[in-house]
Amino acid sequence: MESKASFQQQDHQQNESFRFFELEGDRFDTPFHHHDEIELTLIAEGVGLRLVGDSIAIFKKGDLCLLGGGLPHKFHSIPSGTQPRAYVLQFRRDCCGGVIDDSPELARVAAMLDGANRGLQFGIDAATVTAGKLNSLRSAIDHEIICQFLSILGLLSKTQGAPLSSESYCADRNAERTARMHQAYNYILNNVHHELPQSLVAQQLGMEREAFGKFFQRQANQSYRHFVQTTRLSLASLLLLHTDRGIANIAEAVGFGNQTNFNRCFRSRYHASPRTFRKIGKEVKAERKLEQFLKPVERRKMELHTQLTAIRAGLGL
Repeated sequence: MESKASFQQQDHQQNESFRFFELEGDRFDTPFHHHDEIELTLIAEGVGLRLVGDSIAIFKKGDLCLLGGGLPHKFHSIPSGTQPRAYVLQFRRDCCGGVIDDSPELARVAAMLDGANRGLQFGIDAATVTAGKLNSLRSAIDHEIICQFLSILGLLSKTQGAPLSSESYCADRNAERTARMHQAYNYILNNVHHELPQSLVAQQLGMEREAFGKFFQRQANQSYRHFVQTTRLSLASLLLLHTDRGIANIAEAVGFGNQTNFNRCFRSRYHASPRTFRKIGKEVKAERKLEQFLKPVERRKMELHTQLTAIRAGLGL
């Protein structure tokens, strides 16, 4: 039976200003849902698709996004050889006694939370620092908890986050309509390797084809055909970067019966052939690994240089 989803009530203890928890399992397949709390999610392991408002994009290790209260979202992982894991921080805007909107010193944070109504994605550097701060938050006690929490928001407010959903998107908080979209998204994601005519998905929702098309356009802020195409190509990009499967096999796995058509559609979206896209992706991965190796080395060289300068100064050299 298809599970229903819409608004999710988050239970907060009276003695806590926010919730911080870790998600881990064989897969992420959260419902398409919304809640009043603002949510900060950091992907620690795993890959998949992230739906936020009218945006559909891939997520992977290091993905960090901030989602405003009431913004519908869904995470859908795919097998990648590692168990998906994420850190989640949920809070109300008026938490901590309303300090965010009442303090001039936190005006930048308040502005960032306004921007989070569309969803914000932050870069890998911000995600790396945030991961360390979240680990510190785990062991913090008493006032240290609030300090770490505000420190995370302060850090991100100084970072340029990229909007996720479009300016024209307007979230619908109606429970029944959100539940229907959850049902449609689930069916598409779980059957993306098959043909997905609009009439078939409409039938799953008990709707006529034309009525479903108009409903989907209003809710997703895009046509059904565009959404399915974007989903197929996004999954293909993940498989190209995170598996060694052949291109013909990937094309078939995401619902393209014709590899020529797949190559043409992929190039139109990513401005590169699937083969070139995979090659560049591997080169970028290798470059990032090299950067991760070199950063500690360069930092240690700078520390030694500083120490040597201080010793020379002390010796009058």
